[in-house]
Amino acid sequence: MSSQIQKNLQEQRPIKAINAAATATSDEEGTVLRFYPQDITVTRNQPLLEMIEKCYVPQVFKDGPQDAEMSIVGGKIKMSQIDKLIPRTPGFDKLHTFTAAKLTANMWRDTVKALRKTFPDDKKLSKAAEYWDKMPNGTLQISPYGLEDEKNAYYSRGGTGSIVLKFGYFTDDKGDTIYTCQSPDIVAHETGHYVLDHLRPEFNDSKNVQTGGLHEAFGDISALSFVFADDAMARALINLTFGNLHASANNFAAHLAEEFGISLGMPGYLRNADDDYKLSQVEEEVHAISEVFTGAYYDALASAFKAATEEFTEYNSVNLLQAVSEYSRNLLLHAIVTVGGKSPDFADIANRLYEIIDLHSKNAPAKVAYLQKLKWKTYFQTEFERREVSKPVNQLRYAAKKRDMVAEQVRPEKEILTMVCGARTLQN
Repeated sequence: MSSQIQKNLQEQRPIKAINAAATATSDEEGTVLRFYPQDITVTRNQPLLEMIEKCYVPQVFKDGPQDAEMSIVGGKIKMSQIDKLIPRTPGFDKLHTFTAAKLTANMWRDTVKALRKTFPDDKKLSKAAEYWDKMPNGTLQISPYGLEDEKNAYYSRGGTGSIVLKFGYFTDDKGDTIYTCQSPDIVAHETGHYVLDHLRPEFNDSKNVQTGGLHEAFGDISALSFVFADDAMARALINLTFGNLHASANNFAAHLAEEFGISLGMPGYLRNADDDYKLSQVEEEVHAISEVFTGAYYDALASAFKAATEEFTEYNSVNLLQAVSEYSRNLLLHAIVTVGGKSPDFADIANRLYEIIDLHSKNAPAKVAYLQKLKWKTYFQTEFERREVSKPVNQLRYAAKKRDMVAEQVRPEKEILTMVCGARTLQN
């Protein structure tokens, strides 16, 4: 690590860990880790969200942290000392980045496991899961400070089979150094690319803009799901929004990469999952069209959650939110893994999702099977049709490219708005 990184991090005011008494320990079955649940811009003035959260992961890790699946590069930290790490320092940033990536990967692995248990004869599911388990590209190398003076973060699979997550850091207009690795939204998004690349690797080779858009949407949906799957964050979200997933204030689930977005001069976040874009209203570019798919998914999930709270009045809202998110995640992943072709359009995913919904209405993963009675096809079909997601590509007409003042401002710095938070590269 460069001396400049050390200097920049030392100038940040360390955050006193709220869970200071919680010791990060390891046993033969698992490890207690610590991470930033949200950007500092979210937790700084929000008493319902802790700045530092602890979690139990049912795995044991070597110094680094590292295991067979992923490893931090750029200097190791000792696992026996992680409870003593001070937030917003190099050591803690490494721990956080590894933890957020591992939690995201574990979340999707659990989804695959639940689907395979429920549908043991689904050969496409089994093939995808076995491919991931073989780790054909080796260990994921995670570099929290891998991009000096870059407003970017990305997942990359090289031609030699190496796979990396790299996170940039840069100085904003106020003179503050922004570290993209400190944003759990960004880490979860990039890890989402890693996950999808190990379930449907051919998607990464596709030249189809909608297949690329699906990859980007999967990254943002990974960040959403990361929030919903966490007990503390799900509880805080319900309390802050009063259970309204369309609330514009305090909706840290829908608002992605807040600190990063603000540093780029954007209105409070990099992207907002609770949008209303149609495909005809956005440019033909992977990040732009991904917002349409993500928005459709988010609104369908929100409709399902609202219906669930009305149907299951005896259930706790936090538990319902997590269950609805899990059911939605099961549907989406099942559709993506089993859809035909190497370069599916959004319409292909939509049509396959409708088939999967019918399948799950008869046999869903046991943990969330009680949600089968909800009108899942209506929720998704309404949003997909409203946003033109289910419209055949040959009938689509995207919006003309607009001049973006933010993009113009930062264009010399890696074409930021067309690359940031989700650049997937396949190097030859």
